[in-house]
Amino acid sequence: ELDVDKYEGFELLKDGRFGDTAYLQFKEKFSIKKLLSKAGKNYIFDVGKLIGDQIKLDQNELAGRKVDVWIPYARTYENIIAVNIPAGYTVDGLQDLNITVDNESGAFISTAKIDGSKLLIQTKKIYKKTFDKKESWTNYIAFLEPAYKFSQAKVVLKKL
Repeated sequence: ELDVDKYEGFELLKDGRFGDTAYLQFKEKFSIKKLLSKAGKNYIFDVGKLIGDQIKLDQNELAGRKVDVWIPYARTYENIIAVNIPAGYTVDGLQDLNITVDNESGAFISTAKIDGSKLLIQTKKIYKKTFDKKESWTNYIAFLEPAYKFSQAKVVLKKL
């Protein structure tokens, strides 16, 4: 759903093909259009979109589950994001980007902080199991909902 303006590179760090603990890791660098909207002298930044689409559970899924949970494989998605803050601006709303939910079925953990003139964001979404009984569905809701909420998060770039 993101509109890429300029794709600057891809680097394969690990191919993840060998061993039980092998990870696929890569690094990309690109520019994206339409993540900012003007709000007076400030800007609204759709920062949550940087982690990609997340599962949105509908009311029926939140109400309960009728079948057991089957997942093809345990996996971890990790994002490390650095955003340059324009000179003369500060970032407001970071408190909504710091989330920790971790249980026996999975986790969603995110941190956001300012380091000099950069906004640093790290997220990790973990599916720990390939199978769970339907009674454990609330464990999945516990980390899937905050991941979706994060994907909708915005911060304000405030003019000093």
